[in-house]
Amino acid sequence: MKSKLTKAEEEVMRYVWELGECTIGNIRDAMAAKYPNKKLAAHSTVSTVLKALRDKEYIGFKSYGRTYVYNPIVSKDEYSRGRLKSLVGRFFGGSPQKMVSFLVEENDLSLEDLEELTRRINDENKGS
Repeated sequence: MKSKLTKAEEEVMRYVWELGECTIGNIRDAMAAKYPNKKLAAHSTVSTVLKALRDKEYIGFKSYGRTYVYNPIVSKDEYSRGRLKSLVGRFFGGSPQKMVSFLVEENDLSLEDLEELTRRINDENKGS
């Protein structure tokens, strides 16, 4: 798996996933729309985070004169899968069953959630 993202990198990456191809201006506009009462991140701050994401090979870019258009290389699903596997490994000894048991014990999974998981597992097994 690629290196872990910082909180700031993850936040900017969410906008890149949401927007697809985008400029710094597009990202800042989306931030302003999502958090209208929050101070907007400076252009240079977003640019620095995007450079870090390029260096970590999470995004690519095309240059049109002085304008850069960024695009995701790593999909949101791919990143989420890697983070979840890491979490299961660190906190549940690599056992998804232990994680689900924990969620059930903490009442974080409803009966409907468990039925949906069971349905998905059965569907996956039928497809194998």
